[in-house]
Amino acid sequence: MSSETLAGRFELGPERWVAPLGPVSEGKQHVGPGRRRVAIQRLTAPLKDRDAFLEALIDVQGKASRAAIPGVQRLLDVVEEGEDTFLVWDWVDGPTLREWVEAHHEKGSPAPYGFLLAIAKDLLFTLHALHGKGRPLAHGGIGARAVRLDRSGFPVVTRFGVCAALEQTGETGAWITERHVRVEAPEGGLAPPVDVFGAGLTLYAVLAGASDFSVMPDELKERLEAGRPVDLALIREDVPPVILRTIERALASDLRERFETAAAMARSCELLLRSLPESTDAPALAKEIERTLPRNAPPPAPPKTRASERSGSRSAPPSPPAGAGSKPKGLKQESTDQINLEELGTLQIDDDAPE
Repeated sequence: MSSETLAGRFELGPERWVAPLGPVSEGKQHVGPGRRRVAIQRLTAPLKDRDAFLEALIDVQGKASRAAIPGVQRLLDVVEEGEDTFLVWDWVDGPTLREWVEAHHEKGSPAPYGFLLAIAKDLLFTLHALHGKGRPLAHGGIGARAVRLDRSGFPVVTRFGVCAALEQTGETGAWITERHVRVEAPEGGLAPPVDVFGAGLTLYAVLAGASDFSVMPDELKERLEAGRPVDLALIREDVPPVILRTIERALASDLRERFETAAAMARSCELLLRSLPESTDAPALAKEIERTLPRNAPPPAPPKTRASERSGSRSAPPSPPAGAGSKPKGLKQESTDQINLEELGTLQIDDDAPE
């Protein structure tokens, strides 16, 4: 199949996935006599001022690039072709965090919480490095679809600069909420504590059995965004309580109770990982990714919201995890880790509990 050429130096290949700003295709960049893989995104989001957004995005990305922080997907170029605008990004060779979680769910098991903590640790150290650059560079949209797992065993932050550009240009379209571009922390705004909160939301959602925060029931999402999560110990008896308390601290509505910095939360994850018997370093994560999503497997179709995700149920319920006890009243006995999220929303919650 022939590919479209952009600006004489990029080859636009097949569409691989859909992201909030528009569909992303696998492409190639001509570099001297050779070529390298890149991700080429057609900008289709209904922006009020596309030129101002692009200028702001390039500015924020430039600051991150000059800081030379590893683990951040770089914006390489912006190409105008007729009526279309294309964003050219680094190619990250690996699945999104959401795809990795879904692959475990399809096999009837939860995503291993040890590897989840290891991913969070590296992600948080990357965010802390961004936060420490003069005027803090906050992401603002951390989630399971905004993190990719490179096959070398390192997580990569994608979409960096998008939320900052939206804020700087005053974009307020409904699509921003509908496409879950931005994390809505209790304090609002775009600042480093919002990224800590976003990391907590992501960890909570995955441990609760969802592939992403965006697919959880609205009532639960509202409670989480208000900093009042349902106690995960009710449904994950296999996860050490200290891990659950770490996640709850990241979700605190009071900034004095939340982790002060992303590095503080990363160090907590690091200490927790030392207590686990299995290795979760980069080589181990690389093997885990290849085992769960082999490189030669067909690329995933662009994500769609499935009825099973909306209800939280799965076609094949997973086996109980080792060490799990009886399930609390209100949860289906056959649903151990991939819980019925609508049913979780009916659990008795003390609305008068202190915040």
